[in-house]
Amino acid sequence: MNHYKKNLVLFGTYSVLTSVLYIDAIFALFAFENGLSITQLMLIGTISGITVILTEIPTGIISDKYSRKISFLISAILRLISIILYIFGSFYIGSVFMALGAVFSSGTDSAYLYDLLKKYNQENEFQEIDGRIRSYTFYYMGFVAVISGFLYDLNIYIPFFATIGTFVIAIVITIFLEDDKTISKSNKSKGHFEILKLSITMLKTPKIFDVTFLFVFIMSIIQIIKGYDQPFMYEIELSSTQFGIVFFVLSAIAGFFSKRSKRITLKLKNHSTNTLVLGLGILTLSLFFINNLWGIIILITLSIIRGISGPYFYTKLNNNIPSENRATLISCASLLVNLVMAVMSPLTGLIADNFGLKFTYLFISCIVFSYFLITKFSFYKRKEKFENNIVRDINEK
Repeated sequence: MNHYKKNLVLFGTYSVLTSVLYIDAIFALFAFENGLSITQLMLIGTISGITVILTEIPTGIISDKYSRKISFLISAILRLISIILYIFGSFYIGSVFMALGAVFSSGTDSAYLYDLLKKYNQENEFQEIDGRIRSYTFYYMGFVAVISGFLYDLNIYIPFFATIGTFVIAIVITIFLEDDKTISKSNKSKGHFEILKLSITMLKTPKIFDVTFLFVFIMSIIQIIKGYDQPFMYEIELSSTQFGIVFFVLSAIAGFFSKRSKRITLKLKNHSTNTLVLGLGILTLSLFFINNLWGIIILITLSIIRGISGPYFYTKLNNNIPSENRATLISCASLLVNLVMAVMSPLTGLIADNFGLKFTYLFISCIVFSYFLITKFSFYKRKEKFENNIVRDINEK
């Protein structure tokens, strides 16, 4: 196996193992077993969110300036420590370590993969390979969701020990990962604030701004909609067993289409973005009218869009940003996604609590359609301005 394929296998394995944890599905149950209230559980989420917002960009800068391989190693170590802290009941400190570990790999993972492919002149394959890795992640997510419940029933600590094992494997993998020294070397002489300032300047350029804005909007909306999958299933009175089955199916469907993302978007050509945005809007709006078992079909179709969108929009983002600032710029985009969700999630939750879940779906669909119309209007205005400038230049000549 050559260096290129070896590193793809190593990175893919690291990405899948660290994206899905055995404690994810049972963490709330474990917290309640340890005497935490719902308010305290929500506080853990708040602490994690604040940690992410404060450290997302600094960790991206560290990745660009020093080493993406080291960032992966730090990420796995911090999250391993967090699991140990959870076992001993230190939930608040553990949540800080978990969030810090997550942000060290956020942005770095996509940047590492794109630049690895670029090094071997294979960057055109990013969407294909990223989609394949995401598909394995979705499949693994479905498997873990099913198995973690059984492990928890055997002993409440087994999912935690399994997660510790996962991070030990991840640490070993990072030791053998190839690191592209040319990227960190070009940033060695630059200060941290200089890298940040340069990244913000790049972010302000029309091309990068447009693709980042699109990325932030789509990824935020997808995550917000996904967050209401379980409340919807609860509202249509699915049993706990049916919950698990539906969750597994949604993950498997997303994985299947994530692997085929490039093939599908190539067939859609220039209509890919419009198709995915309109699809989100129409499907979300349909959940305003459908509040029964037929809604599961809508959730499955939304999983198809989720599977296609991840690789597609990450490819669009990576294609427009330079290697030297890639992790920082992706971290900026991730930070914006988290900020949008921090505002939108409570707002949509209030709508669901006070008016019903279907009005949350209506609200989200209105935002999607408004975005589509505004961006279309902006596009035609810029096109008209460009054409007028050409006519004016011809007349002046």
